[in-house]
Amino acid sequence: MYLQYTNPAGYPPLQHSSRILANKGWEVLFLGSGAHGADELEFPPHPNIRVKRLAFCPPGWRQKLHYVQFTFWVLLWTILWRPRWVYASDPLSCPVAVLLSFLPGLCMLYHEHDSPTLQVSTAKSQKLVLETRRKLAQRASLCILPNERRAEWFKQDTGTNRPVLCVWNCPALAEAAMNKNRAKIRSRFVVFFHGSIVPARLPMTIVEALAKLPNEVVLRVAGYETIGHMNYVQALQKKAKHLGINDRFEFLGVFSRHSLLERCRDADVGLAFMPMNSQDINQYEMTGASNK
Repeated sequence: MYLQYTNPAGYPPLQHSSRILANKGWEVLFLGSGAHGADELEFPPHPNIRVKRLAFCPPGWRQKLHYVQFTFWVLLWTILWRPRWVYASDPLSCPVAVLLSFLPGLCMLYHEHDSPTLQVSTAKSQKLVLETRRKLAQRASLCILPNERRAEWFKQDTGTNRPVLCVWNCPALAEAAMNKNRAKIRSRFVVFFHGSIVPARLPMTIVEALAKLPNEVVLRVAGYETIGHMNYVQALQKKAKHLGINDRFEFLGVFSRHSLLERCRDADVGLAFMPMNSQDINQYEMTGASNK
């Protein structure tokens, strides 16, 4: 049973690992929630995989009540479904996962895609998440991080003596296979970006740079806005229109991974940006972790 307080379809490692298990005959159940901007993402269908999600709830006091509801919902499914393993992802799953770890006969795996920032939080909810993350790391049968540096930091930060493995976020073999017959003659040179559409990932200066390139170069963007950068796509489109290149800046919308890769194959160049200076460990230790 996979456990995430978000939309699990936004995490390629969950898709890959669940299909590996499902293809081996395991029955897989995902328990998650909605996610702002990424609510439309879905896994490709598989007879051994089911996905159950609560609706998205925006931040605030209602979200705290929503999390309590999520906790009881997960406990009920665990009692009824009786999984052998629980695969918990990211810090927000930790409060629920710690409770489940006390159930007899249940094995726990914790996979941290995005680590909490190094900044000290004074919010009670954040303190609870960090404390339960530490306890879960010490109780889980296995912990997974996307690279060696993050794994070492995780062990130091949580004090765990449990096995901690480094597993990169890589495409599945089927995804990496290229169709040689897809080559086509295009009149335009396509630059492609996909992912969360925020200034750190797709800065406004990329639109300015596009305006300086030949008219044959177009930028296609697929992805979603985060709750902290709402209307950023509209700002990019407005900038492109101001520069007279609105026909060369194309926002395609949100695509699930199996559909998204088709758009990737239709492009000539892919974009992936990271800030040069950041205090966020997820940004300066990105090796093996990026969804790109």
